[in-house]
Parts: sequence; C-alpha cells; structure tokens
Amino acid sequence: YLYVFNPIKRNIFRFTFTSSGLSQGIGWITDKKNLDFNQVRDMAVDGSVWLTTKDGKILKYVQGQSQPFTIEGLTDPFNSPLQISTAENDENLYILEPGQQRVVILSKTGKLIKQIKSTALSAATDIAVAEDPRTLFVLSGSTVYSIQL
Repeated sequence: YLYVFNPIKRNIFRFTFTSSGLSQGIGWITDKKNLDFNQVRDMAVDGSVWLTTKDGKILKYVQGQSQPFTIEGLTDPFNSPLQISTAENDENLYILEPGQQRVVILSKTGKLIKQIKSTALSAATDIAVAEDPRTLFVLSGSTVYSIQL
C-alpha cells in the first residue's frame, strides 16, 4: 500500500499498487474527531499509521481508528515538532526532536529504550532507519549523521 496524508481533504488516503499503476485512493481514517490535521508534522507506516504533531504528540492509528499510546520512562516530555521513522519488522519508533536536540528510541508499546542528545541535532530535519546493518540516519542541512544501533 501507499499512504498519503492530505490535510486539505482531512484524511489519509490508501492506494493499492496494481498492474496498471495505482488504484483510486480510499479514505483510510474513520476516527477524525480528535485529530487536528493542521498540527500533523510527520507520518510513518508499519501496519499501523503513526503521526507526530507540531506540539510533540505521537498518535497511533490502526485500521483507521485512533489507538491509545502512552510514553513511559521519558523524563522530559516531547513539546516541539517531531519527525518519526519505523518499519514493519522493527520493534521500535525513532523520534527526532530538534527543539530538544535529541533522538528518542521508543518501543512500539511506548517504553523508552534510549535517548541520544547532541547540539548537532538542533538543525536536524529528518530521520530514517536502515535494517542491515542497523543504522539510524539523521539529516541536518547537507550533513547526514549515522548512528549504529
């Protein structure tokens, strides 16, 4: 599937790859009542859809429905725009918060695994994780930082 976040149409559209290209997009979110589309900053899909917000929230959706997600063990809560990365076969979420100069690794159940702080992260704009070898990449301007996991 291909998921596309569309704040103007207030939905995430799911497309299927077919032999002739992409299918028509299907509105995927069915539980929109507490979702402020203007606050969404980033999205990652691993079977669930994970959204981050400009004010530091992480939202989880399964089959178009909002699911509870609570973070445990993080002493300084998120409070600024977040970027997120994960993969279907990954057990963790990788969160970049440039405003607090950190990368936070959480389990998908919300438990803090690790926090990496560095002033170099203050200008970072994106984050990605590679499987082989397990490496976290952080983009900051024209510089890409790599962190072995």
